[in-house]
Amino acid sequence: TLAGGPALMPDVRGLSAREAVRVLGGVGLSVRVTGSGFVSAQSPDPGTAIDSGAWGVLELRRAASTPRPPGGDR
Repeated sequence: TLAGGPALMPDVRGLSAREAVRVLGGVGLSVRVTGSGFVSAQSPDPGTAIDSGAWGVLELRRAASTPRPPGGDR
């Protein structure tokens, strides 16, 4: 939060659903979660000004990182 200003959306990508919901709850957001695993996408985007009581949406995927393409290190 900026001195008396709105809170900013934290970057919760890569966190588990439980951790992300705890962080977002701490800034006053209600959260809707889709999928399972780790946060791969979020809305609003990190750094966006948010109002207490607003909604955040988290998209989860089982893999925390993008799979490597076939062929390895060439």
